[in-house]
Amino acid sequence: LSPGEVRASLDDHISAVCDSVVSCLGQAQPELAQDLINHGIHLVGGGGMLRGLDQRIAEETNVPVHLVDAPLECVVLGAGRCIENYDSLKTMFM
Repeated sequence: LSPGEVRASLDDHISAVCDSVVSCLGQAQPELAQDLINHGIHLVGGGGMLRGLDQRIAEETNVPVHLVDAPLECVVLGAGRCIENYDSLKTMFM
């Protein structure tokens, strides 16, 4: 497969992601929307590492997009922080 073929096969999926982000921004409470505009969208996970994804989302949303430093480890690190701070966060868990 060539890079162009891979890019073409992912394009519909990337468009769906961008459409979902735009929809979420449109439905967000004003305070959250303002926070996202001020601080940007932070991409986590392996999908966030797709070359150009951050730029495309930024172009379609007019919101800055950042790939976090450790995208593959973010979920585990966040879960660890939740466990460490369970007593103060337990009301947020089901």
